Amino acid sequence: MTPEQELVMELRALGVVLWINANGRLAYDAPEGVVTDSILAQVREHRDELLAVVERIEERAAIMEHDGGMSRAEAERWAIEDVVLCSSRLEKTTSAFEA
Repeated sequence: MTPEQELVMELRALGVVLWINANGRLAYDAPEGVVTDSILAQVREHRDELLAVVERIEERAAIMEHDGGMSRAEAERWAIEDVVLCSSRLEKTTSAFEA
């Protein structure tokens, strides 16, 4: 898993929701007290990569919601798994073949 994929999963486990706002900037919602200075520093460090991951998740979720008839929440759960976890498994498989 890439650092930004790991960060997405860590944030999700803490209850932090990431999205791209109307201005194309990374935004978040989190339970009070969860987002520390350390977490903000990590988000700033990986901002561009996080934007790309969140964009792929949102795009995949929209497709699943529209074409798959899923609720938005269900589509987002599947999209996160698809974008973050499946791509991580694919990277490991590809690396094994390159060795």
